[in-house]
Amino acid sequence: MPFTIGESSPNRLKPWSLEDEAKLQDMRSGGSSWSVVAKALGRTQAACESRYATLIKKRRAREDAPIG
Repeated sequence: MPFTIGESSPNRLKPWSLEDEAKLQDMRSGGSSWSVVAKALGRTQAACESRYATLIKKRRAREDAPIG
């Protein structure tokens, strides 16, 4: 069952593990909707969207960093 506004997710305040981050990225690149991803990870849709955006920013920063 998806979470609604004001409802707490089971993993609220739990740090994101590397496994959770990998699953998030794999599911999104595989075409899973945000609601499906959120349910699979036991987090809110907003939390998943936010974490995904953070991961994309970090990846772009690494790619843009000068070598050397």
